[in-house]
Amino acid sequence: AEARFDTRPGRARAEMSATLDHLRLAALDGTLQEASAKLGGKWDGRLARLEAEIRAGTAAPLTAMLNLPLRPRGMLPQIPRGGALDGRLAWSGEIGDIWALVPLPDQELTGRGEIDLKIAGSIAAPRLSGRLAVSGGRYQNLTAGTVLTGLTATSRVEPSGAFAVTLQAKDGSDGRIAGIARLTAAGRLEASLSARGAILVRRDDVTARISTDLTLAGPLDALRITGPVTIDRAEVRLVDASPPSILDIGPVRIKGQETPPEPPEPEGRIALDITLHAENGIFVRGRGLDSEWRADIKVGGTAASPRLTGVIEKLRGRFDLLGKSFDMVEGRLRFLGGARIDPLADAVLERTGNGITGRIELHGPVSDPKIRFSSLPAMPEDEVLPRLLFGTARQALTPAQALQLAAGINTLRSGDRGVLDTARDTLGVDVLQIDPGKTATAVTLGKTVAPGVFVGAKRELAEEGESSVTVEIEIFDNLRIEGEAGPDRSSLGIGWQKDF
Repeated sequence: AEARFDTRPGRARAEMSATLDHLRLAALDGTLQEASAKLGGKWDGRLARLEAEIRAGTAAPLTAMLNLPLRPRGMLPQIPRGGALDGRLAWSGEIGDIWALVPLPDQELTGRGEIDLKIAGSIAAPRLSGRLAVSGGRYQNLTAGTVLTGLTATSRVEPSGAFAVTLQAKDGSDGRIAGIARLTAAGRLEASLSARGAILVRRDDVTARISTDLTLAGPLDALRITGPVTIDRAEVRLVDASPPSILDIGPVRIKGQETPPEPPEPEGRIALDITLHAENGIFVRGRGLDSEWRADIKVGGTAASPRLTGVIEKLRGRFDLLGKSFDMVEGRLRFLGGARIDPLADAVLERTGNGITGRIELHGPVSDPKIRFSSLPAMPEDEVLPRLLFGTARQALTPAQALQLAAGINTLRSGDRGVLDTARDTLGVDVLQIDPGKTATAVTLGKTVAPGVFVGAKRELAEEGESSVTVEIEIFDNLRIEGEAGPDRSSLGIGWQKDF
C-alpha cells in the first residue's frame, strides 16, 4: 500500500494505491476461495476519483469507480452536500464461478451474468440506474427439485428509484415460466408469474406439473398473492419413511404455569387468496395404494399461517394388503380452515371373497385416524381380516398367518411397511407367504398375471425340501380350478367354498 497527501491551500492533492493478495473467502461448501483486490484513488484538490478491482478465484473481476467533489477544509477535506456524483459498478462473467459465495446453500445458479449500475445525482439526493441480467441460465432448487433452464432475467434500476425485473425460463422439459415485477420508489410492488404445464416440483416423493397466473401486489408491508393454480398432473409416491430422528416436543411448560399467549403474526405479512384445482390426474401410489384424485382447495390466511378449505376426493383407487386387492369405494380429505393443517379423512376399502364382503373404514383427522372393520354378512370385527385374507377364522390361523396379519394391521394403522411388504415389493410379486407346514417351513411366492388367474411357486426350506408350481383360475366367486405340479407329482382339481 502507498499513500501521499498534501492539504496545503493551493496545493491540495492526494494519491493512494493498495494491493491485497491471497485473501481467503469462505464458500458455503466449507472450502476457501482465493481473492485479491486492487484499490486506487486520486484527488486534485477539487475532485476525488476512487477505483477498485476485486477478483475471486478464477471469476472475472468486479470493477467500481466513483467521482465525487472533495474540497480542502483544514486538516480534513469535506464533501459538499450539493456536489455531483458520478460512479459505476460493473461485472460480467460466469455466475457459477462466484455462486459458492452466495448464502443460498440449497440452490444453484449458472449462466452468464452482467452488472452495470451507475450512480448520479448529488450527495444529498443520489440516483441509481442501470441493469442486472442473466442469460443462458440454469437454476436448481435442491429441496423442491425445481429446475429452470434457458433462464433469461433482466432487471433495471430507473433514475426515479423504481426497480423492474422480467424473467423467462423453461422447466427443463416442455413447460414455460414467465414473470414480471416492478417496485416503485414509493415502495409498492406489482408482480405477476405465469406458468404453463411447468414441472416445478421434482422430488422422490412428489412430482407436480402446474399451470398458474399469480399476482403479488401491494405495499411492501401488506403484500397479497392472488390467482388460480391448476394441477395438470401430480405423482405422489408413498416412499419409505426416513430414519427416526429426534422428536420435537415443542415448548415445555411447567405444570401450574399459565399457557403463554400465541405470538402475534409478524409485520409485513403476505396475505394469500389462491385457488388450487385439479379435475383429475393426482396419482397417489406406494405402500400398496394405487389411486387417482381430484382437488378443489382455497388457500387463505397468510404465508406464515396458511388456512386451507376445500376437499380432495378420490376418482378411483385400489389397495393391496398381503397380496389381496381391496377397492377404494370412498376416499375424501376435507380441509376446514384451521390454523393447523390436519384434514379430516374418510376412506372405505372393500373386498369380496371367501363368502363375505369386508370393509376397512378409516375416519378422523389424518394425524390420528380411527380404523374399524365390518362385513356383510355381519361378523365380529376381529374376524373380518382373517376371513378375507386367509379364508379362515381367527382361531384357526397358523403362527405364520398370525404374524402376517399383525404386520398387515400395523401397515394400516401406521402406514409403515413391514418386512414382508418390503421383501414382496423387492421381488416384484403379489404374494409372499410363510407357512410352517407339517414337516418343514415353506415359502410361497405368487403373482396375479391376469384377472382371476394366479401363478405361484412353493418351496420348503429343508435340505431336501419339495418344490411345486401352483395355478389358480377363479371361475366364480366360490368356484375355482386349482392345479399343482412338482417333481414327483401333479394334480388338478376344482375348489368350491361356502361359508356359513
